[in-house]
Amino acid sequence: MAFDGLTGLFLGAELRPGNVYTSNNAEVFLADIISQHKQHSCDMFLTVRGDSGFAKPEIYELSEQEKVKYIIRLKVNARLKNMAQQKVLYGPDTDFTHKESQYFKIDYQAKSWETVRKVAVKATREAGELLFTTFEFIVSNFVDIPAQTVYKLYQKRGTMENYIKEIKHGFSFDKTDSSTFLANQARMMMSCIAYTVIHLMKELTFPDKEKKSTVATIRFKVFHIAGRLTRHARKIKVRLSTGYVFSSLFWTILENIQQLVLLH
Repeated sequence: MAFDGLTGLFLGAELRPGNVYTSNNAEVFLADIISQHKQHSCDMFLTVRGDSGFAKPEIYELSEQEKVKYIIRLKVNARLKNMAQQKVLYGPDTDFTHKESQYFKIDYQAKSWETVRKVAVKATREAGELLFTTFEFIVSNFVDIPAQTVYKLYQKRGTMENYIKEIKHGFSFDKTDSSTFLANQARMMMSCIAYTVIHLMKELTFPDKEKKSTVATIRFKVFHIAGRLTRHARKIKVRLSTGYVFSSLFWTILENIQQLVLLH
């Protein structure tokens, strides 16, 4: 699945059989998303960000061909670790009682890559230890920015985990216990549509302080409430319980919805 890292909007998802690896045909899935974005008239700066499950040369090559930036974590291997250990600096002023992290870049070419690429490295030495023992690697075509900045950009992927958690727990995205693959795929896409509708509703009609609400909170405050509809003189009136403590929020959202201008 893919989300817009700035807005949280859902971009696309593809259900795969349980015996197929995560990144199988991911470059095809990604190519469709890039193509859709490039059809817009505005000039978009696209960046692909992914974990080590999507560290494959086809994605790097696609991004490079489409002039799209990418930041993708690599799995640690002995060769990468050995290269990083040779770049770590030990100085006479090192305070070994404190944790230390060093950032730098190396030129690396895996056996499956056709070219050398820049890899940002984060080397960490724990407090009380003499050697750097923890290494993290990110391949990126952000070649002109420092390694530490590359890591800061990648760390924003943490917000993606919140989007994934929301669509799974709030909209049953991962509920795939139907008897057929097609039915499971249809249920998944319905969850995606519901997520998108609620997300747009928050962005367009919610007060600023409520825009980050989860769907569970929205259900509690706005949807699951006691009320009554009455008809009088060709008018429909909504009457809410006098004990409803979120009535001001409800009416604010409803008023904002009524003021929306729909595009045809």
